[in-house]
Amino acid sequence: MQPAASQKSRICLNFAAEGLTAYCNREALIDLRNQLDWLISSPPEDSYHCHTLLTLENDESRFGGKRPRNAGVSFSQGVEVMQEADIENGDCVDLTFMIVSDAMLDDLQKHQR
Repeated sequence: MQPAASQKSRICLNFAAEGLTAYCNREALIDLRNQLDWLISSPPEDSYHCHTLLTLENDESRFGGKRPRNAGVSFSQGVEVMQEADIENGDCVDLTFMIVSDAMLDDLQKHQR
């Protein structure tokens, strides 16, 4: 059975020119670890998967309309460069995970869409 996420998880996926950064608190990283452990243990033929934001979004945000969401997305200026990246010729679009303070998450989540 897929593990449940903590109600305290906070994650903001920020799309920028250089890639995607997942800004998380400790609870979100622990929940992501638990999700990955579950996926690793699952039978490959079952094709289980984890939708990061859907899995980590808490009920207050998903059903109660609480904003900003505890699991959401923001876009940095110049993000359109990411979709134009020439991966075959060496451009890099990276995926980065960062643990950050609640204050930084508060600031990032002000810009959610």
